[in-house]
Amino acid sequence: MQKYNLECAEHITISLFGMMFFLWWALFSLVFPPLSDKYGRKWMYLASLYVNLFCFILPMILPGKDFIYVIILIANMALMGIQSACRMPVGYNYMLEQMPKSYHNLGGTGWITMDGATYILLTIMYRYVTNNWIYSFIIASILLIAGIIGCHLYVPESPKWLYDQGKYKECFEALEFMAKQNGIDDLHFGPAK
Repeated sequence: MQKYNLECAEHITISLFGMMFFLWWALFSLVFPPLSDKYGRKWMYLASLYVNLFCFILPMILPGKDFIYVIILIANMALMGIQSACRMPVGYNYMLEQMPKSYHNLGGTGWITMDGATYILLTIMYRYVTNNWIYSFIIASILLIAGIIGCHLYVPESPKWLYDQGKYKECFEALEFMAKQNGIDDLHFGPAK
């Protein structure tokens, strides 16, 4: 607030941050899930992580004090809403498609719990550790970088999506990669018993 002279800003200026986030999230929630059904999960999810990282770094590097930076931050919140419209539903589907069906309830519960725990941990941090927002942005950026690297190295495209698209060779390669990550050397696909 102080960095951008928002202590005495109009209420509408402050509320624009949240409004831009949720408006663009709602609008693009109609766009990204169908696109991921057509073009794949991994690249869309990774793209949303890169945009999310940009959205966390931008407020840390803007010099502040001028009203133009407030406009840039409001646009940044719109961009955060857009990337969230991709990251959350596409990432959720991407995660579920990587695990056996018997773990879907546990995986979904874990996803929602971690999302909710973020706000609880931030509240505790701001109350008892520091009220400086920059530390939470630094932590988020570090976690995003780790997530991006991990996704690039260890998570293949969704085998279910590949199979549904008729990309059977790539599907088998993704399953083989996942099997090796789980200590299984050879996949045997034969008739069901």
